[in-house]
This record gives sequence, C-alpha cells and structure tokens, in this order.
Amino acid sequence: MRDVVRAAVTAEELGFAWYTVGEHHFGERDVIPSPVVILAAIAERTSSIRLATGTTLVANRDPVLVAEDYALLDLLSDGRLELIAGGSFFPEPYAVFGQEPDSAPWAGNLTEDGFFLPPERLRLRYRELGVDDGTEVAVYCGSGVTACHDLLALELAGVGSAALYPGSWSAWSADPRRPAVRGERPWPHDQEEARA
Repeated sequence: MRDVVRAAVTAEELGFAWYTVGEHHFGERDVIPSPVVILAAIAERTSSIRLATGTTLVANRDPVLVAEDYALLDLLSDGRLELIAGGSFFPEPYAVFGQEPDSAPWAGNLTEDGFFLPPERLRLRYRELGVDDGTEVAVYCGSGVTACHDLLALELAGVGSAALYPGSWSAWSADPRRPAVRGERPWPHDQEEARA
C-alpha cells in the first residue's frame, strides 16, 4: 500500500492531474477494499493532484457511510476528490457482501456500460412496472444501497413519488400497517386498483 501512496506523490511531482485508486475485494490484483483510506494518506502527502476512485462499489455498501467517508476525504484533500460510483464487473464483491449480482433491482436501470439509461427509457421501464406520474413508491433492499439506485433512476425518469425504506422487505412486511400489493398483478396500473 505504501507503494501506491508513493506512486501518487511521484505522479504529482511529474505534473499528472489525476491519481485513481480502485476498489477490489479478495481478488488477485491490487486488492484495496477501502480506497478512502489510501486516498486519505495520499491527500496528506500531496497538494494539487486530483484524487479519484476507480469506481466505489456503492452497490455493495451502505450509502450513508460511503457519503460520510468520501465527504470527509473531500474536506481533508481541500476539495480534490473525484468520486466515481458504480457496481463491480467482478463477482467477488457480491459474494463477500452476501449479494447476488443478478438480483440487483437497479441493474435494469443501466446500460451495458454501467451508465443510467436515458430518461425516456427509464420512464418506459418504470411505466412497464406500473409506476407513472403520481404513483407513490417505496424502494427498499437490505441496507438501502441498491434502493438508492432506483431512487435516482426514478428522479431521472421524472416519474413517481419515491421514498427510501432503509430496511429489508422482511422488515417492511412484518408490520401489517405498511402498504403492500399482493397477487398475480403486483403492480397496479391505476390508483383504484392499488386501493383494492
């Protein structure tokens, strides 16, 4: 890890504009499970080079902790942070965090390159799921991480009124006062049907 820090210092001395540290878990190459720690060490030894993440795996992490950690790093580095967020192309992080890579509900919101679909395609995707203007939606997952992807996609699409439930479906459905739609058509297409 010290070599990574020294390389960043050298990069700044040579006039490079950016230095990027990727996040990898239990792999065979450049295993850095917490880039924020390495980037903080680099921030203390440099003064001008931009500090970037080579994709922070927000799909596998608690979004609040990610935001807090990187906000603190941005302060320590005097605003030099460039946060690049996304999901892993490798299966290891999903396995480490007990997640199924294909079960991420937000996967359908992304292009093959990992970028959000254009707003019109997101609107169509959510309309096919029964979400349209005026639909109230609660998104959830185990920790709120992948649900945040859906929140952002809904915002980009300009449809629905969404709220984050930062717990699991098991926790949500354990309280009979919370709304849930059940049956063969879990996504009602109008408000009357939703009340039935």
